[in-house]
Amino acid sequence: MRFFLVVCCLLLSLLLSGQSRFGGGASLGFTTSQITGDNLTGFNRPGVMAGVFGTYAFNQKNWFVGELNFIQKGSYQGPRKDGFTKYSLCLNYVELPLLYRFMPLGNHFLFEVGPTLGYLVNYTERSELGDINQVVKFRKYELGILGGINYKIGNGWLVNFRAQQSVLAVRPHQGDATFRLNAGQYNILLSLNLRYDFGLRTKTE
Repeated sequence: MRFFLVVCCLLLSLLLSGQSRFGGGASLGFTTSQITGDNLTGFNRPGVMAGVFGTYAFNQKNWFVGELNFIQKGSYQGPRKDGFTKYSLCLNYVELPLLYRFMPLGNHFLFEVGPTLGYLVNYTERSELGDINQVVKFRKYELGILGGINYKIGNGWLVNFRAQQSVLAVRPHQGDATFRLNAGQYNILLSLNLRYDFGLRTKTE
């Protein structure tokens, strides 16, 4: 957790930097997610995300972006007529994406890709009968990959859509069973958020 606090301080220093190549801002949005290996389908777990970020511009078309976000993931299924009971899993992460952002098409679309490192702050897993106490616990750290598209809607304002997935299992199967590349459960997430980047206020408008 100390690593994430150090990163937070670095990002804040970027936000306060007066150098023209540095920028940054904040984001707020919604998530919808699922987790593999729970025998459920669909992005049924709603959540929120919020964070700050710092940017470094290599030029007017290419950036490095470092972020620090709070983000919710998990899985959800309500009771069904076929007798399936309610299931709810909510995972709360502090997450550090390290992204390459580029603008290949005109001045409005910005693409991004890169790895993410998440720290699991806490989680709840419940059925309609109450809390579920699994023998196999979730791992504290998550390594993932992220891809996204930003659309500029104003002077420094962006609408951002992302898709991301764990590349390492966030929880092993019971008995550490594996099948080829399937080593456990993996988070899959879609997000939509509004961002303000003061580094883009006067660029390419």
